[in-house]
Amino acid sequence: MANANANTDMANWQNTTAAERALIVSIRTYPPQQNIPGEPSTPSDRPKKIGENDTARMEAVKLEFNGTLLISKQGANGRLDIRIARMGFVLLFNIQGYRPTGAPRTYNQVISMTIMEWYMLGEEIGVFKKWRRRISTVGECRTEWCSWHNVLRILTPADRNDATRPPPGGWPHLHYPVPTPFPNDEYATIRGYARPIPRIEYEYDN
Repeated sequence: MANANANTDMANWQNTTAAERALIVSIRTYPPQQNIPGEPSTPSDRPKKIGENDTARMEAVKLEFNGTLLISKQGANGRLDIRIARMGFVLLFNIQGYRPTGAPRTYNQVISMTIMEWYMLGEEIGVFKKWRRRISTVGECRTEWCSWHNVLRILTPADRNDATRPPPGGWPHLHYPVPTPFPNDEYATIRGYARPIPRIEYEYDN
């Protein structure tokens, strides 16, 4: 059985499969591009997508590679001048190596996204599934997306504070409902989890 803790150190090399050996050799030969300190170059490496037929060892190796690559790309974004970052920053991916098409990578794309588009993006990429459950605002989605990409500086205070939320219940006609918090003060509005908080009554001895 493959060792889930094995990595590019080639542990138990004699027990690896041909596919595992090929993957390890490839990553050791072509590791994630490391940028020269202070040089705002863009890492061009692509993540290693985790497939259904990957062994535990292959998955572990890919996760390690993707994690290193994510940090490299975030670092590249952090070194971009704000003007350049607004024109286009490096898009990230989830740890499994996937990213949905249409993800915003410029300032104009970020501020043009509707609340429904943000929710769908968050669920597709998996990193921000909480947006829909918590009924996040447009400003919160923008802020978390740009913060994750290390380009939060491209947003203005107005961009971050946009309080736009979906209509009550979401878009059921499009088969895309959204949790609706209780509007009554009798209940605590736990965003995404409209769960009533019972009142506590105390009995005192007279």
